[in-house]
Parts: sequence; C-alpha cells; structure tokens
Amino acid sequence: RGKRVVLACPTARAATVLAATVGSPASTIHRLLEYNPQEDEYKRNQLRPLEADAIVVDEASMLDLFLAAKLLDALPSHTCVLLVGDSDQLPSVGPGSVLLDLLSAPRVPRVTLDTIFRQDPSGDIARTAQLVNRGLPLIHLLHTPPKGVRPGGCLFVPASDEAAAAEIISGGLLDWLKRAEYDLDTELQVLAPLKLGAAGTYALNKRLKQRLNPSEGRDAALLGVSVGDQMIQLTNDYESLVFNGDIGRVTGVRPGRGARFTVSFGQRDALTRGAGDEAEGSGVEVEYGSKALGRDVALSYALTVHKSQGSEYPVVVLPVLPQHGRMLYRNLFYTGISRAKQLLVLVGSKEAIAAAVSNNAMQRRDTMLTERVDDDEVAPFCVKHE
Repeated sequence: RGKRVVLACPTARAATVLAATVGSPASTIHRLLEYNPQEDEYKRNQLRPLEADAIVVDEASMLDLFLAAKLLDALPSHTCVLLVGDSDQLPSVGPGSVLLDLLSAPRVPRVTLDTIFRQDPSGDIARTAQLVNRGLPLIHLLHTPPKGVRPGGCLFVPASDEAAAAEIISGGLLDWLKRAEYDLDTELQVLAPLKLGAAGTYALNKRLKQRLNPSEGRDAALLGVSVGDQMIQLTNDYESLVFNGDIGRVTGVRPGRGARFTVSFGQRDALTRGAGDEAEGSGVEVEYGSKALGRDVALSYALTVHKSQGSEYPVVVLPVLPQHGRMLYRNLFYTGISRAKQLLVLVGSKEAIAAAVSNNAMQRRDTMLTERVDDDEVAPFCVKHE
C-alpha cells in the first residue's frame, strides 16, 4: 500500500499480454525509459531516474545486456527489481542471457513458480512441455486428430516433407479444426521455426491467406492484402505509436497506382503512453504504401516462434521437419509448444521432433555476468540482502 509498482516488458506484445492479464498498465522498457530513436538516447537515466518503489519485468528471458543495463541505470537505489521469466525459453535476440546468468548466480534470490495457468495442468500440452524441458521422448504423440479432443490436447500429424506439411496445414487440418468448432479467425495461430521454405512463414502466410481471407479482384491480389487480413508490425514506429510485434487487422485497401492499405491495431492503453500515464487510448490506424508490406508490416497467419514469444493462443499449429535443420533445438521447440492454451498440433516427423528434444546445444553466451554478481567485491552493489 502506498508503494509505486511499475510493470514492464522487453516487447510491446508481451506488455500488452501482461496488462490484459494483470489488469494494470504495462509498458515496454523502451517507452518506460523514454527512448528517443532520432537521438538514440534514453531520457531516463541516473540523472533523471524513474519514480518507482518496485519494478516487475515480465518475459525477462528476452532481456538483453544492453537494455538491462539501461533499465538498472535509471532505477533509484531503493527500487526493488523483480524479473519474471522462463530461462528455458529462447534467449534474447540481443547479446547476453541476463535471466539465465542471474539464475546461475547463487547470491541472487529466486522463487520457482510451479503452478500452470496457461494450459490445463493435467493436459497433454503441459505434459509435452515438461517432457521437452527434461529432454525426454514424446511417446504419447502417436495419434492423428480424432473426432474430438479434450482441453489441453496435443496432437501429431505425420508429414513426409515441407510441401506435404504445408498442404496439410492449409488444407485438411483447417477443415478438421473448423469441424471441431474452433474459430479459425480468432483462435488459430500457425508458428514455424523458419521464415523460408515451403513450411516457413512466408509460404504458409500466402497459403493461409488464400484459404482464410482470399483477395477479391486483380488489383487487390497484386497488392497482397485484403480487408480483414491479420497483420504484424515489424518495426517500431514511435510517431504512429505502433511497435514491433503489435498485431492488427487490415481495415481498408486502396489498390491501383499508389496503392495503400490501412491497418487497425486496436486499443492503445498505457502500454504506448508510459506506465505513468493513465489516459485511455482510442486505437491506432496506420496507413501503409505497397512497399511497406514485408518491410514494416506483414501477414501474421503464420509467425516465427521468435515473434510469438511473450504471446499465447488458444490453438497452435507447429511444423517440425528435418528440413528445419539448425533450428531444431530444444528451447525453440519448447517456446513454440508452450504458446498453446487449448490445443497443440505438431505437423512433421517423429525423427525431427526427437532431434529437437535432444538438441540442447545452444551456443553458449559468455558474458561473465554470473561471475561478477558472485564476486565478493562486486556482489554488495548488485544484490541487496535483508
């Protein structure tokens, strides 16, 4: 009571999910620190620190060294920092592995949360995630979709190669999901390890668009988007207040010469205004030229597992094939399957799944953060002991 607690996340999408879950404003760390992209400068720093008694950073596995340093630099000495995350998920895109390194330092206090809320804790999704995390075989994934499936279900659909997997995902599997009374427009998310290839996000987005929201007319087909298409923002646009990872929907298309299309990104809450501003947003509509497609914004029927981190979906479909090669490693697979809330469908080969489960040889990131936190001379300045 009477304490100022700030909620923040490394990405806009994660902050949106956090705000909706907790029911309190959440901000990206960049917004919280008042980052100015034109000057490449953070307005909040040691000279102008944040006003917070405690800060909670969710999805902390996505926090890289540079951003973590900027955040800590802007905090008063009395501020309590709580990092929440899963170190078994994908590491940050930027350098370092902050959460994992801190958890590896005995001096850093931690609490392990073992109650599952996203999925049915007794269901196959939760069971699959636990087995993957432990590097154990998924012997229960032996059946194809039945007529019905219980909540928390996990299904396996065999596919001989990428082309076969893409045909299954955009064809018979969509039909089965529709018969099972899943809303393909609001509940389904296809994820993929890669962008390229027949079962990568580029190709799958084209296939899924044609099935779920086909273009009408030659001009609309040439533009590549139609009213109702699901989209994802790929860049940070501070002027329009849309950020990398934001999900929207096409609300208008003007084909022909100088073609344009409009995407609505829905409510803009305290996420885009900074955690200290309680004003309600009214939604953001952004107009794009045809050259922006694929550069600033893209179809989002299929997303990479990396782009999905920090999100959750009722139904997740994930192709796992030998052609995914170097991307078949455990924490990517674990991150992908743990996005599903009600139903997980794996399409591919058991051999590829086994390879992903057994491959825990992620490239080590040597940062010396663990050693510095545990150093007797440095530790008193890093960890507060009660």
